[in-house]
Parts: sequence; structure tokens; C-alpha cells
Amino acid sequence: MALDIRGSLKNTKISTNKYVVIEELISNSIDSFLIRRSQSPLDFGLIVNVSISIFSSGLLGDQTDISISCSDNGCGLGDEQTDAFLTKDTSYKDDLSIAGIGKCKGTGRIQFFHSFEKVGVHSAYLSNGRVLTRTLQLVEGRKKIDAADFVVSPADNEDIGTTIVLEGIKQKVRERFYKAENLHETFFALNVRRHMMMNFLQRLVSLKEELGNFVISFETIYPNKSAERAKICTFDLPLITDQKKALVEEKDPRTATPLGRYKEFTISHYKLDATIFDLPRNAISLCAKSSPVLDITRRYLRTHSPFRKLSLTG
Repeated sequence: MALDIRGSLKNTKISTNKYVVIEELISNSIDSFLIRRSQSPLDFGLIVNVSISIFSSGLLGDQTDISISCSDNGCGLGDEQTDAFLTKDTSYKDDLSIAGIGKCKGTGRIQFFHSFEKVGVHSAYLSNGRVLTRTLQLVEGRKKIDAADFVVSPADNEDIGTTIVLEGIKQKVRERFYKAENLHETFFALNVRRHMMMNFLQRLVSLKEELGNFVISFETIYPNKSAERAKICTFDLPLITDQKKALVEEKDPRTATPLGRYKEFTISHYKLDATIFDLPRNAISLCAKSSPVLDITRRYLRTHSPFRKLSLTG
């Protein structure tokens, strides 16, 4: 079994979202923690640490580059997770009856290879009562990855979890998405936190009990000044101010003919203080498995002033 990187890049469109790799890293960390929690009771919450290093590159040191590291305390990259990592159109998560984990094609990590020259993994996981580590070296120019590329070693004293490292923005991505952008500002910890808060808010609210007292931290490391830090934690989440049920009739997707069947949606409403959260806008989204899948704000609100978020989940 092997992941054909070149073939996957040809068959998976590159995302226009400049934060897509961080979103995928955090999403995978949440999934991994939920899997670990389903396997045994935990007396601790989710911990995710995202570290972004900005440094000089190029022959003359006149170019700015970044590396991104994401560490979590999830289940680690065991045999099943490794098989899923090596399968592009995987159904691994589809078969997990775990609240908060939705259907997954396994194409999110392809964005790592779209955007960065090097992708590395170090993970500790539990196997037959022993802690093992599985490591994929940070190597440039890989055409494929197979199981033999991972080095497995015993590590009884290591904490279970995974660290993924992405390094070196690809030139085509730099020219397409970051040419007119200041990487220092784009990946400033507070700016990253603001975007992730907007993107993950509904999922975090829905999974508050499952994730425990969670902390998702962001750190931006600069070459000539102090690091900047920000975080999202359990206490940042708003309380749901109202919740209602709505029945929506199903229709034939080709003819729009009513089918006489209905699906029940939950409409959740909650407010955020704009002076505290500094989010860029209001948002009304259709959600599936606690994650926003379609932004429908413009259908209902004339103003995007950042005071509330409404979500429809089904």
C-alpha cells in the first residue's frame, strides 16, 4: 500500500484557502483525540499546539519562508491510521461510530503536499499495551510514501500523540497565494487564531463535552523578535442562547420534485462579544457532523458586523 503523491496532486485541486493546512492539521487532531477517547476513558482534554516559524531563505537570504508544526495528544498513528494515511480515498473514518467525526475522503493531507516541499511525521501510539513511535522523516521531493518509509521504534516513556511538520512553501503556491502578502502578518498568531475560531466554532461548541477542557494554542516564531502567542480554550466558547428544531422536506436533486420525506435540523444561535473575539463577520452556516460545510450568511443578513453566529446542523 502506498500513497502516490504525484498522482494525488494531479487529481486533487489545490485549495484557495491560505490557512487550509492549519485547518486540516487541527481537524485531524480533533478526530484523533475523539478516537482515543472512544477507546478508553480520559481524565484530560484535547491539547493541540500549532507552532509557525518564519525564517529567511533563498541563496541571498532575501526570501521569507515558513515551517508549521502541529502536535496533539490524540490516539497517534497506529496501524489503522497509517493505512488510512496511505490511502487517498479512504473510508476509515466513515466506519467509526464516533460523535463528531464525519465522512472523510482522506484528501485533506494532499493539501500538505500541494503547499509544502517537505512533510514529516512523528507519532507515539499504543500497541498491545506498549508505546511505539512511528516516524516519517522530513524529506524533500517525495513521489510516493509507503509503509516502509515509516520507522517504528519502542518508546515506553513517550506521551501518546502526533506531531506533523510542514516546511518550505512551494514556489507555485507562493506566487499564487502569497506573492502580495506579508507572511509575518498572515501567520501572526492572533490572525491565525481569529480565522480558526471562526472556522471551528460550531464544531467546538458541539463537542464541548467530548473535548473536555481543551486548549488549541498558536505560536509564531520570528527570527529577530519575541514569539507571539494566542490560544482557543474551553472558556472561550459561548453558551447557546437559543435552539430550535426545523423539518426540511427532501427534494429530488435533478427535478426538485418533493419526495414526501423530511429531515430534522437543529438551529443553534449564540452570540460572541466583538470586543473580545475580534471576529471579522457574522456567519450563518449549514453544518454536518458539527462542521460548517456551506456559508449562507448573505441569504439572511445584510450586515456582516461581528456580533453573532447562527448554525443549522443536521
